[in-house]
Amino acid sequence: MKSFYIALLAVLLFSLPTQAQKNSTKRVKFKKGQIEQGVTAADGRRTGKWNFYNIDNELELTFDYDSSRINFTLPDTSRYLVRVGDQWELKHMTRAPRLLGSNMQRYLDIGSKLRYPPTAIQEQRQGTVILSFTVDTDGHTKDYTFENSISPECDQEVWRAVKDLPDNWIPAIYQGQLTATRFFLLVRFQVGTGTGPISSWEDKRITEITKSYVGQHFIQGVVVTARF
Repeated sequence: MKSFYIALLAVLLFSLPTQAQKNSTKRVKFKKGQIEQGVTAADGRRTGKWNFYNIDNELELTFDYDSSRINFTLPDTSRYLVRVGDQWELKHMTRAPRLLGSNMQRYLDIGSKLRYPPTAIQEQRQGTVILSFTVDTDGHTKDYTFENSISPECDQEVWRAVKDLPDNWIPAIYQGQLTATRFFLLVRFQVGTGTGPISSWEDKRITEITKSYVGQHFIQGVVVTARF
């Protein structure tokens, strides 16, 4: 059997680049403590004001854990998916939903956990797993659904990387009320440089999601690459 090693690339494929932030996909090397800054108590609790930064080293959120108050949040005029009747529709929020923490740290956490399943490498299986979930009005996630699958092993690997992540979010406010919003996580598994055709990438379900929503904040992406 040929030897191989796994290169995990925490790459922002579909997250954050609004028109005003279209250059935010550049790679940044963060120093320890640069993404999230604050004081942790002896029992592991966060205390006082914490600052969270984005990939451009901009302050995106300041949250006071003692008073449970948002002191600052980076303006966000994006539209998010909200339930209107029986449909999920893109709407501008009074308050945009966001992770209570650093989005960049979330990518790093996912990227550090993901592994390319050996059976998928042996079968040269490539493509994109799409996992959707709802951020509910209580600031927690629910209704995880695989919208696109390339193999049970890859699906399980994505779920393994996600299921134990910190689950604290700032829920959206729409028309004066807390409301649930829908998010998508795209994990692309590719062998080698990934320059060849990937049939799953042209799957109808992926096209339906990305054609209308690419560039929106609620779509987040990670690439997992196996190089021989």
